[in-house]
Amino acid sequence: GGDGASQPLVLEVRPDWAPIGAARFLELVRGGFFADVRFFRVVDRFVAQFGISGDPAVSAAWRPRTLRDDPVATTNARGTVSFATSGKDTRTTQLFINLVDNAFLDKMGFAPIARVVGPGPDAMRAVVDRIYKGAGERPQQHRIQAEGNRYLSDAFPALSRIAAARIVDAPLATTAADVDHHRAHHADAARGAIDGGKRGGGGWGVIVVGLVALG
Repeated sequence: GGDGASQPLVLEVRPDWAPIGAARFLELVRGGFFADVRFFRVVDRFVAQFGISGDPAVSAAWRPRTLRDDPVATTNARGTVSFATSGKDTRTTQLFINLVDNAFLDKMGFAPIARVVGPGPDAMRAVVDRIYKGAGERPQQHRIQAEGNRYLSDAFPALSRIAAARIVDAPLATTAADVDHHRAHHADAARGAIDGGKRGGGGWGVIVVGLVALG
């Protein structure tokens, strides 16, 4: 919504945390799924949810493509990204960014697949905390599925949206040395963003940059 300038938002996708969910998210990014997708459910001090296509035909195509759950490998801390579910093994395309530490979601089976890492150490405050919250939980998911962005543009024109998303750091590597070389090669793309992360068990991330139009 609105004419607000788009702000970059850098995510580190972590297949070592949740391989099934991470693979689906990257598949969606590669396919251009998130272009013009709205943040349709933004609850202050809880989550910013997105991931229903603006095109009802696309929504219909993805709806039956549910995923098996990943075990929860890390907590739903502020800045992590998890898939929304409607029960066991129901993940499809909807995700949320945790606006605060939501550890209670861990026990409910929500497995983080990524985290916000940039640009800069203030990315959460500078971008995510500014996502439009004024519509709360009023946008109706069944109507977004059925009518797409036409419904949201008419009823909730101020919603923030993802203008575009792309992968900028896709590891093609198999050995630790290859990963290190690859990371060094792409360091400029995420300078300072991924350095601070504590990475256990040789985990690696895929960097996705989204452009968020705050509205």
